[in-house]
Amino acid sequence: MSPDVRAPEGFDSSGVDPLAPPLFRRRAFRNTLLVLLGFALGAGWILATTQPRATLEDRIRDARGSEPGVVYQIENMSATLVKVADLGDKVGIGLIIGQPAGAQQRSTGRDSFRLEIHAENGIVIVYGSDDGGAREAWEEIVVPPDGQIVVDVHRQCVPLTSAGLPTSGFCSMLPPLKDPIGSFVIDFRALHIPESIWH
Repeated sequence: MSPDVRAPEGFDSSGVDPLAPPLFRRRAFRNTLLVLLGFALGAGWILATTQPRATLEDRIRDARGSEPGVVYQIENMSATLVKVADLGDKVGIGLIIGQPAGAQQRSTGRDSFRLEIHAENGIVIVYGSDDGGAREAWEEIVVPPDGQIVVDVHRQCVPLTSAGLPTSGFCSMLPPLKDPIGSFVIDFRALHIPESIWH
């Protein structure tokens, strides 16, 4: 009696299930797609987390706006409004805070300044440079409907050694730190900045 060489039921004469190759191809295709999707998601996550995020300064500089260049001066402090920009629900402003060349110091050390910007969303505080130079300040505010922002200027004192180098310690100034030396008003309407930017 010779052995039965007929293929089992469901198999072809070579002993291979006719459904196996298409099933294998479908599984291989699906697994390849999953691996590629995993690589794409991983690469996207790496790119998203390693790209530098835009700073507030970048957003203000790049946004639609106006560059008034108006200078406000209170005693030996000057503040230049360099940019007013539409940031959507807020307004971005750029200020350069410094002292005019040769300005007389009013404290026993080096004068520095703190500006309190009275915006619709509260008081925003920006600081001038501690080394007597100019410092840029970039802030986002909500402008009141009348288009006017009051800015109080406070003098601060950076203690100096007898050689004129910054040191820790105290120095005196007039008026005291709690009292502003003056105020100025940023009036967006008077500066002819379109309401579409600040309102």
